[in-house]
Amino acid sequence: MIFLTLEENQVLENGQPLQDFSEFLKRLSANSEITLILKTHDVTYHICSLRKTVPFLKAAEFSAKHWVGEWISSKSQTYIGGVLPTPFMREIIQEISAYSFALKGVYLWADLIRQSYGSLPIGWTLIDHEGSLLICQDGVLQFSRTCSLPIEQELPLILRYIKRFGYEVGMPITLMRAFAREDDLPLFVQKIIRFPRDIIPEGLSLQIPELREQNRLYDWPRKIQKIAYSFLLLNSIVIALFCFQIKILYDQKNSLSQERSRLNASELIDEKKLEVFAAYRQLSKDQGNPLSIVRQLIPLLKGQAVATYFHWTVDSLTLQLELNPAVSVEQFFLTLRSQFSEYHVTWKAEENESLKGILIMEKRLYEH
Repeated sequence: MIFLTLEENQVLENGQPLQDFSEFLKRLSANSEITLILKTHDVTYHICSLRKTVPFLKAAEFSAKHWVGEWISSKSQTYIGGVLPTPFMREIIQEISAYSFALKGVYLWADLIRQSYGSLPIGWTLIDHEGSLLICQDGVLQFSRTCSLPIEQELPLILRYIKRFGYEVGMPITLMRAFAREDDLPLFVQKIIRFPRDIIPEGLSLQIPELREQNRLYDWPRKIQKIAYSFLLLNSIVIALFCFQIKILYDQKNSLSQERSRLNASELIDEKKLEVFAAYRQLSKDQGNPLSIVRQLIPLLKGQAVATYFHWTVDSLTLQLELNPAVSVEQFFLTLRSQFSEYHVTWKAEENESLKGILIMEKRLYEH
C-alpha cells in the first residue's frame, strides 16, 4: 500500500515532496494500490441522525463536484464530510486513473489526525497539531484551520465562531497537544498532553463523483435544493428585478397607449408594434441580470462565507463577506478566480479583520 499526501500544490510520500509525480508513477508496479490523504482545511462537516436521509443531506449540502464521504459513529450518527477539490487534486486523480492503479481511498488529513488522538472528552476540544488547529464538539471534528498565531491569539476568533454551534461564554474547553508550552489562556481552558497514534486511514473515505457513478441518486433532491436556495437566498434580489421589469413594462405600456391614441384606426399597423417591441428588447438587453453569476456563486460560498451586502451593475458585482474561520483565504480566492476567469476578482479585507471584507468581481474587457 502506498500512502500519498496532497498538500496545496505538491504530492508528498512519507513527508517528502515528489519532484516529478509522473516519473514516480512510472516506477510503480502495475498492481500498486494507492491511498490519498488530502491536507486541506476547506472541508464541510455534517451530522445526520437517520441514515435514510443521508442522500438528501448530501444533495442539499454538496454539489455534484464535491468529494463526499460518510461513516457511522459509535452513537449511531451518520457523520458526513465533503470537500470541493482543487484543479490540482483533480489532475492527480486523472494521472493515477491513467495508469489504472487501484485507488483504495481518499481520506481527509484533519479527520485522520483527530482519530489519532483517540477518544475525546464531551464538550469542546481544540487539538493543536503541528501548526494546525482542529476544533471538535463531543468528539466530532467540526472544522480545522492553519494556526499561524499563538493559541491565545487564535482563541477569541474561534470562540466567536463556535457560538453558531451552541457555544456559550465560559463553557469549559479542552486544549490537547503533543507538547508542553506555557500559554496565557483563561481558566476555563484545560490543557492535556497526549501523543497521537500513527495515522491509519479508516472511517470517512471520500467518494469521487468522476470515478463512481452515484450522481443520479441525488438528481431530484439537488434540483429541489437549488430551487429552495434560489427562493430563500435570492428573495430580495428577485423582488428587485421583478419590480424593475414591471416598471419598464408599465412605462412601455403607457408609451404604447399614448402612441396608439394619436393614430387613426387605419394606421395601427403591425410595423409600429414591431418597432416598440424591438426597442424594448434592446432596452432589456442592457439592464444586466445578476442571477446567472449568483447561481454560480452560491455553491462556492456555501459553508465558506456569509454575504451581508450585495450590489451589481452591468459589468461588476460587489459582495461584502464574512469568511468562515476554517477557510484558507488564499485557496478560496484561487478557486473563485479559476471558476470566474472572465472576471477580475479582488478582495479588500477590513483593517484588523482579515476574514471580513469586500469581494469585487469586474468583467474583463477583451480587445477584438
